[in-house]
Amino acid sequence: MQHVQAGVALDWSLYNGDGDMDMADKLVALMYESWADLDRAVTGLNPDEATDRHGGSSGIAWTVGHVTHMLDSWIGVRFQGLPPHPVISDANFRTARDESLAPR
Repeated sequence: MQHVQAGVALDWSLYNGDGDMDMADKLVALMYESWADLDRAVTGLNPDEATDRHGGSSGIAWTVGHVTHMLDSWIGVRFQGLPPHPVISDANFRTARDESLAPR
């Protein structure tokens, strides 16, 4: 069975022992799938919807900021040896210091 989202085709039969996908390949495939999940969650949201909190949790905009910071620090900085992105690594961005985005 294949799943196609955001231009990425994942063959999930490889996760059932039918293929020889190694752990690193599985982790990369799962990362792509999680990006596709996040894309589906934010597609079509206006700013009010993106910052709205449900049940006391943080808005999806805060989650996107957090995930973006983690990807920049792990993929860009640790694995590729790049300097941190100046906006993404800013403390106000990664900790949602803007009261409208900060979780309560």
